[in-house]
Amino acid sequence: MMRAPGTLGEYVAAPGRHRSVVDPIAALLRFLRSCCANHSQHEISIDGATRCTHCVLDTLVLAIMDDAEAAAIRSVSPLGREVVTLTVAEGAVTADPTTAVISFGMLREGSGTVFETLCPYVNAFPSEEAYQRWAAATPDAVTVSMSVQQAWEFARDMLGPTAAVAQ
Repeated sequence: MMRAPGTLGEYVAAPGRHRSVVDPIAALLRFLRSCCANHSQHEISIDGATRCTHCVLDTLVLAIMDDAEAAAIRSVSPLGREVVTLTVAEGAVTADPTTAVISFGMLREGSGTVFETLCPYVNAFPSEEAYQRWAAATPDAVTVSMSVQQAWEFARDMLGPTAAVAQ
């Protein structure tokens, strides 16, 4: 029996993962390009065009997919409604506030679309403390926090094998 991945990096690198998800990820990437909601707490602006997304990870994925030289991401924290701003420039991402973190998680039990089981649990927070308050108030999900840099690397790793397919 295979050991379950212990980290997001191990998940992305897991044997067989890419073979089983290339088609669904390629479809998701095409969907993201056409983009999501008319209004949401997450949005990205590239070359003057602003698109709303279902989760903050979508904005990072779009910046990578569009090979954006510059992108401005605005995400409203689900707890307290603080705004986190991410700036993508020269292949890197920075955050304001610099203490910002990104949650990644999913619904503990139940089923539904990715927009119901995953997206509500992928958010930006102004600090680890704000994330911890939200996580404690959200027992219906399993989540982890990661730095903005780790989230950026995770988005890049997710797209690695499918970036050519998406473009």
